[in-house]
Amino acid sequence: MRFGYYESIVLLGGMVVNILAVLVLEIFWAWSNRDIPGGSWYYIVSRDWTTRLITLCSAVIRARISAQAITYSMMLASLVLEN
Repeated sequence: MRFGYYESIVLLGGMVVNILAVLVLEIFWAWSNRDIPGGSWYYIVSRDWTTRLITLCSAVIRARISAQAITYSMMLASLVLEN
């Protein structure tokens, strides 16, 4: 089984991308729970970008999960073929 650049980028880069996407959602949620929401939160909500932000973050997370599932499937298939 060969562990190449693609697999490294997908597994390690995917973890970083996932943390960033969840962090964006967490910050947006934390801003909304303040007594006086911040300027960025107000800017996003007043322009009706809330659903776009949430959809974009969930699409990034879904794409990362798909890429990692494909990578894990390739690795498992190579182990099965070697044996």
